[in-house]
Amino acid sequence: MLELDLSPWAEADEESSSQLSTANVNGRGLESISVVGYDYTGFLIFIKVLGLFSMTASGFLMRDVYLKLRSVSSSMAGGVRNWNNWRSKVSLTQCILFCLSVGDFFSAFFVQFLSTWMVPKSVPVSLSAGSATSCSIQGLLGGFFYALSAFSNATLAIAYCLIVKFGWKDEDKDRMRLPFTVVPIFCSVVLSIAPLPGKHYNYNGIFFCDITSSPLGCDREGSTTQCTADSIDMLLWVGIVPFMVAFVIIVCAMVVLAYSVLKQERTMDRYRREGEGVNRNMTTQTSLQGMCYIAAFGVCWIPWCIYGMIEINHGHIPIALAYIHNLTMPLQGFFNSLVYFRPRYTSRRASNPGESRTSSVLSVLKVVLPAMHCHCCRKDEQEPGVTNDINCAQNNANENIQEQKNEHELIENVNVEANTEAATGDKFEASVHFSDAA
Repeated sequence: MLELDLSPWAEADEESSSQLSTANVNGRGLESISVVGYDYTGFLIFIKVLGLFSMTASGFLMRDVYLKLRSVSSSMAGGVRNWNNWRSKVSLTQCILFCLSVGDFFSAFFVQFLSTWMVPKSVPVSLSAGSATSCSIQGLLGGFFYALSAFSNATLAIAYCLIVKFGWKDEDKDRMRLPFTVVPIFCSVVLSIAPLPGKHYNYNGIFFCDITSSPLGCDREGSTTQCTADSIDMLLWVGIVPFMVAFVIIVCAMVVLAYSVLKQERTMDRYRREGEGVNRNMTTQTSLQGMCYIAAFGVCWIPWCIYGMIEINHGHIPIALAYIHNLTMPLQGFFNSLVYFRPRYTSRRASNPGESRTSSVLSVLKVVLPAMHCHCCRKDEQEPGVTNDINCAQNNANENIQEQKNEHELIENVNVEANTEAATGDKFEASVHFSDAA
C-alpha cells in the first residue's frame, strides 16, 4: 500500500502566509488573479452552488448507469446474481461512463464545493478553515478526479470509434475492457501524485489549492520573493499537456466516427429505390452529437489551458479570462450529463409533442414524483352514502396502486433499454448506440 506523508506541509502554513503578501505587492499583474485580503464570500457561495449543480447532474448520470446495471443483474437466469456473470454482462461504455461520472462528481466536491474551506486558515481569504495538509489533499484529490474525468472522456471516444468503425460489440466478452478503465485511473494517480514531493500543491490565489508556486506570485516577472516551490514546469507537464492530449484524442475520434457513419450510409445508398433521395440522417445526428461531445469538454478545459499557458509565460491574465475559467470549470459534470441525456430528450419530445417539457425531463431522468395524498375530499367527489374517511381511504389506496404502477413501468423501461442495447450488433446500429449514449 502506498503511504503519503503530508506532515511536512503543516510546517509551512505560517511561513507561506507571511510571504504571501510580499509576493503579491512586488508581483506584476497579480491583482487580476488574486483575491487575498478581499471579502468575496458571495462569489464563493456562488461557486459552491455551481459545484452542487454539477454534482447533481453527475449523480443523475451515475444513477442512470446504475439502473441499467441493476436491470442486467435482475434479468439473469433464475435471478441469481453471480459476480462473474454480472461482470460479463456489463458493457464497455457503461464502465467508462461510470468512471467519468465519478470523476465529475468528486472533482466538483473537492474543488468547487469545499473551495477555500481547505485553504490554510492563516491565509487571509474568505472562509479559509484548513491547513497546509488539507490544501495538499485538496490539490491531490482534485487533480486525480479531474484527470480521471478527462481521460475517461478520451477512452470513451476511442471506445465508440472501435464500436462503429471496427465492429466491436459493446457487450463482447472477448474484448478486454480492463485497459479502458484501468489506464485512466493509473494515469490519474501518477499525475496527481507527481507534484507532492516538490510541495507544488498550494493556494492558487482564487478559491482552491492547485499546482501553484509558493509563495503566491513569486514566479511573476518583477517579483523579488524567492520561490520555495517553483511549479511552472510541473503545471505544464502534469496539468496542461495531458489535458491537451485528451482533447486532441476526443476531436480525432469524433472526426473518425462521423466519417465512418457517412461511409456506412454511402454504402447503403445502393439499396435505395429509384427517385428516393439520399438520406444522411445518421451522419447528421452523429456529427451533431460528436460536436456536442467536443464542446462539453472544450468549454470547460480550453479556458483553463489558456489561463495556464499565460501563467507559465509570466503574462498578465485578463480578468475576463479569470471569470470565464472559474465559471466554466465547475460545470463539467453538467455539460457531460447534458450531452448524455440530450438524444433521449429530443427523442422523447419527438414522440410525445403534447407533453410538457418538465414531464419530458423527468421521464428522461427516470424521476417518479410521489403522488399527493388527500387528507380531506371535496363533497362533489364523495360517493352517496359513503363517509368522508372511507372516501379518502379509497383515494389514497388508488394513488398507492398508481405509484406501484409507475415504479413498475420505470423498471420495465430500464429493462427494455438494456435489452435494446444488448441486441445492437452491426456497425450501423452501433452508430445509433453512440448517438443515444455518447
